[in-house]
Amino acid sequence: MTSVIIMALIGGLLSTLFVNIHFIRQFIKGLRLCFVKTPPDNEKDSKNGYGSARISKKKFDFAFDEFIPFLITQIIIFIIVFVILLCWYYFAAADRTVSQFLISTGWVIGIAHLVNWFIVAVLTEGYWFEHDCPEGFTCCAVIISVLLLVISWGGDIAGSCYNYSHQQETTTFLQEENVPVVSVDTLKTLESEVLIDGYQLGNAINRNGKVVIPLSREENVNFAGYVVIEDNQPTIIKKNLRYTPNHNSTCNPSMVAREYMPTKIFFGNWSFQLKPTENGEDEVYYVCTYGTFKWLRAGRNIEGMMFVNAETGDFSTCTLEEVPAWVSGVSQ
Repeated sequence: MTSVIIMALIGGLLSTLFVNIHFIRQFIKGLRLCFVKTPPDNEKDSKNGYGSARISKKKFDFAFDEFIPFLITQIIIFIIVFVILLCWYYFAAADRTVSQFLISTGWVIGIAHLVNWFIVAVLTEGYWFEHDCPEGFTCCAVIISVLLLVISWGGDIAGSCYNYSHQQETTTFLQEENVPVVSVDTLKTLESEVLIDGYQLGNAINRNGKVVIPLSREENVNFAGYVVIEDNQPTIIKKNLRYTPNHNSTCNPSMVAREYMPTKIFFGNWSFQLKPTENGEDEVYYVCTYGTFKWLRAGRNIEGMMFVNAETGDFSTCTLEEVPAWVSGVSQ
């Protein structure tokens, strides 16, 4: 969570005009005038007789009492972008990497910075502020906005081109040898029973000659489970599954895994899997692959698999060489 807050704080700061070099210079000058009581540069120059040509250009001399509206505007922009990025990184379980910050969310910061400059440019037309923006202030603000947008959109386009030219890297690395087959009559019977209780059917998997279909229930996933179909006869097995992809909270497997692996990339969706135990009962796990990008946010280096116990929330990982036999049908 600490990394999320830090990234959101940096993004919020970059969306303000506090990063404008001209604002920084005027701010320091304002501090000097407050504490050192030194006359402004234009006044000293005019007394010496050679500052008349420069007086008209010395604008935006920072006086704190006159620029409270400007500061309030920047604080509001900062808070808005900070909240947006905080929700983005945390609730979307996004990776905490530089590429995520610059490419995936950089366009948000760039647009916010551009809108911020536009608001200030309108307000400085004699409406809120007594001084105009100094020379170069607008140019600097636009350059920062465009730079962030170019980095974000350019990186995204470059990544798409890389994936297009390396399509073999996005194929699944584990495939079902036998695609689960369920008769139409069995599905109709099952759906009539499931829909009555408000359940939804997930993707089927094979397990020792049996077809297993996970159940989900958005309103109350604690009463979900799975269906075992053997000889076209469905059996509903209810389990108290507290950690499922249906959760939009900390009980989501992505949220659980992100706490342990803040910088890793999660590839594909979470797959429903059953782990056999010694007592004959199966444990329910959600499984997903993880790794890194090969270039920018493109290409895939699959390093291993991660497991979240759907009942307890226990988290574990393994390398590709250590993938257990009971895992099947997981894709990138």
